[in-house]
Amino acid sequence: MFSKLRKLLFKLALRQGLYTSRYKNYTSILRRFVKVIKENRRRVLCLDLGCGDGFFINFLSNLCDLSIGVNLNEYPTWHYRADYNSLFIVADARKTPFHPCSVDLVTMISLLEHVPNWRSVITKARES
Repeated sequence: MFSKLRKLLFKLALRQGLYTSRYKNYTSILRRFVKVIKENRRRVLCLDLGCGDGFFINFLSNLCDLSIGVNLNEYPTWHYRADYNSLFIVADARKTPFHPCSVDLVTMISLLEHVPNWRSVITKARES
């Protein structure tokens, strides 16, 4: 029952353009963040936790020197979205394989609601 309702609401949101407007807002905000970071650093490393199919990694790869997508499962779209300054890693967002303070920008778009212990993801992102 719940999955049918969820599918119906998803289709309705798509028709109303809610996802399109949301993604436009996200990309605008990300563009501003990267611009501010680039003013203070030579190279910018971006990390997208819970990257899913890699949509935002594809976007970030045009702004950052290196963009890394981390997701619990691999997506087929990763193979054609990866380019010279982006890569994808299969890992748990609560246990990412990055050294502390090695990442300039961490994004988590629509991730936390899927993680039972979401506070651990926030803690790990702060350390990155």
